[in-house]
Amino acid sequence: MDKSNKLYNTTNTVDVNMSEVIRAGAKKVYKEIVEGNDLDGTKPIYIVGIPNHEAGFGKRLHATYDKVITVSDTPLFGHWKSHAGIRYLDVSYLEQYESDEEARDEANNFRRTVIMKIHSTGEIEFI
Repeated sequence: MDKSNKLYNTTNTVDVNMSEVIRAGAKKVYKEIVEGNDLDGTKPIYIVGIPNHEAGFGKRLHATYDKVITVSDTPLFGHWKSHAGIRYLDVSYLEQYESDEEARDEANNFRRTVIMKIHSTGEIEFI
């Protein structure tokens, strides 16, 4: 049995398609973001991440944050640990754009970015 896209508990009583779980979660997040920020519920939300600032509020992170607040009033911070145990603190922001091209153009203001697009249906794309 292929378990690559399923969630199992130790007794194998749960058989959940992970893409359905992720889509449901993304749909809920989309709704909360749209309602909490008075955004257009018909357009996708783009989360633009500027990754890999080593842990802490260093000069590079601070400079990136200062740049983010010039393009968006919704800066986000993400703290995570790599498989190698290195801790990182990243800056992201969310925005609604008219097109993927517009999102990419805006993201080009930063040295390196990852763009996640969330649709109202809960579909997620990395563009």
